[in-house]
Amino acid sequence: MDSIAARADDCMGRGDWDGAERVFLAALAEAENTGEKSAALSLCSELLGFYRQRGDAEKFYPVYDRCMALLGEVRPGAAARGTILINAATALAAFGEAAHALPLFREAESLYAAALDANHPRLAALYNNMAAALDALHRPDEAERYMLRALELAQRGA
Repeated sequence: MDSIAARADDCMGRGDWDGAERVFLAALAEAENTGEKSAALSLCSELLGFYRQRGDAEKFYPVYDRCMALLGEVRPGAAARGTILINAATALAAFGEAAHALPLFREAESLYAAALDANHPRLAALYNNMAAALDALHRPDEAERYMLRALELAQRGA
């Protein structure tokens, strides 16, 4: 996975987003063809963020559906599962589906609480993204609570 991400990052660094997409999709096709579901799940997670960055909802949704199906088949550790859910939720929120994203954020929060130290940096990122989704849902009090939690962790050096 690291070499695939490095090749895709190299493409993106040169502004070759189509090349990066080809790298990810070729690796995903190989993982699917060889039955490597864990690798396919990791690649789907990468593609969720990739399509969010590109603003490409049309390509995002089929990958999102496959990712959710793979999460039902593959049992990654709690922190890894949480990160995949955050990637999905952040993209959903970016595509205007904050209400659909919120349950994924909440599940990720539970998983992180069980798997990570209370000051882990991933929690600050989670809380920041949850705050944005809550704000989009016009729930300012909840959004503020999560933003303050994110800031508190950031100030602690998390």
